[in-house]
Amino acid sequence: MVELAKELGKKYLDLDISVKGSPGVTDASNLLRGKDDNFPFMMFGPGETKMAHKTDEYVYKDYYFAFFDIYKELIWGLTK
Repeated sequence: MVELAKELGKKYLDLDISVKGSPGVTDASNLLRGKDDNFPFMMFGPGETKMAHKTDEYVYKDYYFAFFDIYKELIWGLTK
């Protein structure tokens, strides 16, 4: 899942996606309740961590729209 996400980040955004833990608090952790350590999970989206929960938070429009295709291809890739 992570490798596919990295490939799609390169394909659609020409970015080398790094894999790291989230330095902040996120509601996404609620999705892990009751799951064991083998549950596949990642946070992957168009926003930049440095902008999260800031005054005037924003997402680049081209990244936002690219993620429509990224998510679609990610879902297709994970269902094969």
